[in-house]
Amino acid sequence: MNNNQRGFGIVEGLLIIVVVGLIGLAGWVFVQRQDDKNNSPGQLTEQAQPQDQPPQVNNSEDLEKAENYLNDKDIDSQLNTTEIDQTLAE
Repeated sequence: MNNNQRGFGIVEGLLIIVVVGLIGLAGWVFVQRQDDKNNSPGQLTEQAQPQDQPPQVNNSEDLEKAENYLNDKDIDSQLNTTEIDQTLAE
């Protein structure tokens, strides 16, 4: 019988740790990519509307949200009304 049996050495142990770590890292990256796909901006709920789109008005309670949106955007300063003014002046 051979009495020189010691089990795993340091190199084998480190190699196992590295392989398990790489498999875990690959799994973590895969899960993160799936979460990013599920939380894409194309799937917005009613509560998570983007700031650049006005709120949808379904009833009279939503009018205040729409009014606040329009006041915050300051639409009048962005409009070019010279053509409208010329038409009204005629």
